[in-house]
Amino acid sequence: MFSVLVAARNEGLMLPLLLHDIAQQTLPGTHFEVIVVDDDSADNTAAVVEGAAQHSSFVLRLITLQDQPGAPTGKKAALQAALSVARAPWVVCTDADCRVGPDWLGSYASLIQTDAAVKFVSGPVLLTGDNSLLSNLMGLEFAGLVGVGAATIGQGQPTMCNGANLAYHREAFAAVQGFSGNEHVASGDDEFLLHKLHAAFPGSIRFLKTPRAIVRTAAPPTLRTLLAQRVRWASKWRHYQQKAPSAWLC
Repeated sequence: MFSVLVAARNEGLMLPLLLHDIAQQTLPGTHFEVIVVDDDSADNTAAVVEGAAQHSSFVLRLITLQDQPGAPTGKKAALQAALSVARAPWVVCTDADCRVGPDWLGSYASLIQTDAAVKFVSGPVLLTGDNSLLSNLMGLEFAGLVGVGAATIGQGQPTMCNGANLAYHREAFAAVQGFSGNEHVASGDDEFLLHKLHAAFPGSIRFLKTPRAIVRTAAPPTLRTLLAQRVRWASKWRHYQQKAPSAWLC
């Protein structure tokens, strides 16, 4: 049913935790595969995947991005490489430093099996931290962004989502030519696709409204890294083709 795609760069410490979480899914391991793409890591990321694959209860595959034609880099290139070998009709994306609950994939399955019109699903993401003032403020701000994304999807005018927790139908991805047209933008592997699919298949975008689908990711450790992240996110806004996203973000 699902090909779970994970782009990883220097995630040798966090990746085992994510793979452990995926192994605990209530959805049977025969219903999904996991494809990890090593994006030019300088640590043991590849070795972690290779070791886990030897005793995995689900199909776990490693792709080394440097071995691909032209040796590309970046998240879009990593996802594209994974898509080229993915075998399931639905793709689910998360990040290598995230944690997921046991009903994560099952929640996607329940929605997809009961909604024939859906092409793209945005899932909830929770920012975790050390309970400091900065961490709490970042968590509130991030929750606001997730809330705006959910609300605009509910209104039929989707604006934003998060690549740490989303799913889309592979045939729909191919129909809109995937990431074509925005490969040069560092960010936006999630929202550009959201906007494309909304334009091509109106009424096909859903938000996964269940706490069982929450993906948890760590807050940026410092204000400097937070600002760098927001600058990277903001770099994609001027490339939006729709008016709605810019209006919500201003």
